[in-house]
Amino acid sequence: MKNDLISIIIPVFNVEKYIADTINCILNQSYQNWEAILVDDCSTDGTIEIIKSFALNDSRIKLIVLETNSGPSTARNVGLDQARGNYIAYLDSDDLWMDNKLMDQLNFMKKENIKFSFTSYNLVDCNGNKLNREVHVPYKVNYNDLLGNTVISTITVMIEVSLKEYLKMPENYNNGEDLATWLNILKHENFAYGLDSVLSSYRQVDNSLSSGIINRLTRIWKVYRNIEKLTIHKSITLYFRYIWNNLRKRKKSNSD
Repeated sequence: MKNDLISIIIPVFNVEKYIADTINCILNQSYQNWEAILVDDCSTDGTIEIIKSFALNDSRIKLIVLETNSGPSTARNVGLDQARGNYIAYLDSDDLWMDNKLMDQLNFMKKENIKFSFTSYNLVDCNGNKLNREVHVPYKVNYNDLLGNTVISTITVMIEVSLKEYLKMPENYNNGEDLATWLNILKHENFAYGLDSVLSSYRQVDNSLSSGIINRLTRIWKVYRNIEKLTIHKSITLYFRYIWNNLRKRKKSNSD
């Protein structure tokens, strides 16, 4: 297992406040055979300088700077083109991993002979403080499961390189591109498998709960209709299932 290289793809844009913490959580991993590919999408703050300071001291950290602002889908796709690993993992530039994330997830995939995995995670505030909310995942989901219950968080995903051809994200949908990608993989791979262990922290930077909900609802509808080309009837049915599952997850995480 120690010979398995994990390529970590991180889209970056104006995150000087958080990027050092994000890179440090990679440096602190118990599994050390990784490369971190940070793709900067034309940051105008001090983000690039911070990344360069880390890259000077560790050759595993690679910086790519895009010439035009293109959105996270393009940034992830550029990073994917440069990835050399046996496994692909995703991390957003303001989120965090537990020190054992890569090791535990890789062990899980090896033991179960899995090509596509995801894990549970918790929510933290803009300062990294826990919000006492954890999102737990089922053991496995298929295409139809994921349509009505978006349980896969991008920062928890790890995928075996044999599925790399399905990992290109749609670049004209910068809000829902990750879900569309997981659905695309599940058209070719029967299941994605969940490790019910909290190994990542999703940082809630936007303080507006209402805008976050509206954003998610708009995203899921666009995925149903514009990407998956589902009928109106099926889209409405899945839409209400999605809302119900999210209300149930919120209630459960608040009670944990």
